[in-house]
Amino acid sequence: LFRIETSRCAGSPWLREPPGAACQAPRPRPPTGDMADGRFDELLLGMAQKHRGIEDLLYTIMSFYERRTDLFHVKEGDAKKGFAPGAAEEMLRKQFRHFQGRYLERAQPHLIATPEQVAAARAEETRRQREQRQGR
Repeated sequence: LFRIETSRCAGSPWLREPPGAACQAPRPRPPTGDMADGRFDELLLGMAQKHRGIEDLLYTIMSFYERRTDLFHVKEGDAKKGFAPGAAEEMLRKQFRHFQGRYLERAQPHLIATPEQVAAARAEETRRQREQRQGR
């Protein structure tokens, strides 16, 4: 998903180890596609239970990214570290849109409409408003 800066573990694209920490082999980059298989649910649920809400949990996660990864580093020139301007933010937006879409399909399918359905609903609303005005 992103590269994590290293300090002690030269060449590791994943973790920036705290001073004095033992160097561990990097985990393989997960493949693109559906990784929401629940493997980390217990860990994440444990984290969530220690927070006051979603915004507090997001703050902790983003703080981790800021301190331990190059997610916020803007790539300069031919550097390997960081992301092109706007790329990291777009990556986060893309993930949000993906999982929001999945959630809506599963839990609130009535909120999903095709452009044709939206246009038809707007036309119907306009027709109703016109009829209400004429009826007064």
